[in-house]
Amino acid sequence: MIEAAAKYAHSATWWQRTKLFGDRSNRAAWLLLLPSMVLVALAFLMPLGGFLWRAVDNSALSRKLPATIEAVQMWDHRTEPTETLAAAMMSDLATQAEQRGGMAAVARELNDLLPSFRNVIMRTGRALTQPPQTVSAMEWLGAVDQQWREPDVWIAVKSNDGYLTDRYLLTTLGLERSIDKGLTRASVDKRIYADVLVRTLWMSFVVTAATLLLAYPLAYALAHAPSRWRGLVLCAIMLPFLTSLLVRTLAWVIILQKHGVLNQLLIGTGIAERPLSLLYTRGAVYLGMIHILLPFMVLPIRNSMQRIPPSHMKAALSLGATPLRAFLNVYLPATLPGIGAGVLIVGVLTLGFYITPEFLGGSKDQMVSYFVSFFTNRSVNWGMASAMGIWLLVLAVALVGTLRWLTQHFNPERQG
Repeated sequence: MIEAAAKYAHSATWWQRTKLFGDRSNRAAWLLLLPSMVLVALAFLMPLGGFLWRAVDNSALSRKLPATIEAVQMWDHRTEPTETLAAAMMSDLATQAEQRGGMAAVARELNDLLPSFRNVIMRTGRALTQPPQTVSAMEWLGAVDQQWREPDVWIAVKSNDGYLTDRYLLTTLGLERSIDKGLTRASVDKRIYADVLVRTLWMSFVVTAATLLLAYPLAYALAHAPSRWRGLVLCAIMLPFLTSLLVRTLAWVIILQKHGVLNQLLIGTGIAERPLSLLYTRGAVYLGMIHILLPFMVLPIRNSMQRIPPSHMKAALSLGATPLRAFLNVYLPATLPGIGAGVLIVGVLTLGFYITPEFLGGSKDQMVSYFVSFFTNRSVNWGMASAMGIWLLVLAVALVGTLRWLTQHFNPERQG
């Protein structure tokens, strides 16, 4: 009895100490925040969770082909496909053929496992309207299409007979699981997605580094410009925000095309004899992305520079430091919070760029977002789209974590 009373008193003390809901003003604040929290959960967290769940969800195959999944678990993949397998597949396909959209769903699921297998499924579904009664199930499937006789078809089904799968996540890394559940390198046509992840990370690094090199002197000039010019320079930096991202990207298409403004200028001044191939190149993508992201780097660095008292540099110079040493040891460390904020914003935004590489780059310049859009809208492969989205999220979280660690360990205020 005494222990229960002590626990109650302790919990009450903690509850009163936190004052989350005990104070009337805090309760009112939480009630005001409740609608926005519900909106965020419904409009952002739940759709995001559902999208990410599709990267590991494999229940559709088990629902569409229950008899086949059960039969394939009993099959030894080292032997020829059995009559039981073929009969189970015919039974499942016949059931799906009676349902609206059933065959299309099966074709989509098996096409993810076996490229170009969609036509085989649809052809088999049409043939099921009048199945012969005098031949075995395997003979009938083989007569419809010879691919049904190949063990690879049944091995692919056996390798993905669970309700959860890591197939999509591994494919994006250029890996796959064998029939023995071991990891092996994927086929050449599936390794491109690993190259896309590396390309996205590299392009993000190049754009962020180039933007930082251009933004730092611009932010310095803005922070130390005469007061009568600061407003004008700031308006010039903020002016691109008044124009749509698509419009700014299309403007670069007009400038960089074969008979565009830049080529005409180069030919007119004699620098080039014929039009240069400037559009649909990696350089064009870098140029367009840097132009769009430059203000996001300038503004945080400029805010950090404005908070540095001029007396700090004067004190360093008066103590005998050279201007370069005073800048490296005093001024630059004081701007690290702004640099970190700018790198974080630009780096995360660069990882998710889609429109600019699509319009300015070639086939080898597309980033992860392009393939997420491709798998979502064109091939309708939600598993691959979700898997690539997960790795994109992992890259963004890793960037945030790295910058957080750097700012904690190299922040001069914390060190002091």
